[in-house]
Amino acid sequence: MKANTAIQAIPPGPVALGMCNFMDDTAALREFAIENHFDGIDWSFRLEDLPKTPAAASAWVKSMKALFPLEIRYHCPFFPGGHRP
Repeated sequence: MKANTAIQAIPPGPVALGMCNFMDDTAALREFAIENHFDGIDWSFRLEDLPKTPAAASAWVKSMKALFPLEIRYHCPFFPGGHRP
């Protein structure tokens, strides 16, 4: 039996354009993204900004919800070998 080697084209899907979280104020970030027709935010965590208490975590989640209807993708800090430079 011969394997099927034909390559089938995959129809293109919708393209989403995201921007980085270059502002700390999520309300201003949301407004800027919507006014400039971005579809989402690529949210990069900085170690110093990670919530340190349950109350801070709750406040952070609330600020993320304020970005609706934008899609959010999260990027976590990564250090090769698990050690900070």
